[in-house]
Amino acid sequence: TFSFLIYEVFFAKPEVTSGGDGKSWATAMSVSNAIAAAAQSGIGEVWIKADTLSAPAISIVNNANLTIRGGFAGTETSLDERAEGALTVFDGESTSSILLSIDNATDDDIFLDRIKFCRARSNGFVKTGKGGLKAYDCAFETNGRNVSEVYGRGMNAQSDGYGSLVVSNCVFAGNRSVNSDKQWGGFGLYVKNFNEALVDDSLFLTNGYDLTKTPSSA
Repeated sequence: TFSFLIYEVFFAKPEVTSGGDGKSWATAMSVSNAIAAAAQSGIGEVWIKADTLSAPAISIVNNANLTIRGGFAGTETSLDERAEGALTVFDGESTSSILLSIDNATDDDIFLDRIKFCRARSNGFVKTGKGGLKAYDCAFETNGRNVSEVYGRGMNAQSDGYGSLVVSNCVFAGNRSVNSDKQWGGFGLYVKNFNEALVDDSLFLTNGYDLTKTPSSA
């Protein structure tokens, strides 16, 4: 006998705030509702239009094999139609603390694809709980400048000791502290309790302490 895994796609647009069933671009859901729905669907994918989501603060418990993809024009019916290099932007506008937080309740991986997280007060993206995380073609920029005590201003990725982490072709830039508290680290990327971790073909640029400040401790 053969078994087939069928995934369900939920379509989302940053400009949508309510309504829609997410079954097509014409009836797209809000980004938060689409992610929440996919997280309970078994095998769910969220396709998000390449636009800017202003001041998101999305927090979910995931019970699915969850994939979140950005960079769509809003007309595609297959991944092959997506324009090369396009991103969907989660912009915290220096007001949202954490832009997207996922507590993974399953052993399945979470997959991020072509999402940019920027200007969070604390963390751009946080993953906790079980399972692994795969992030491809994403960007984490200028997060965490408004707080002192935080790990992983760009991405804070944690597991239960069994999942694997893969970060590929991503950018971590300008995730910095404006104060001199040196005991909190992992400014671009903070990784904890994965069975294995691979960071490949990614750029880390100007993450860390503000060079105009003097650290208060070694």
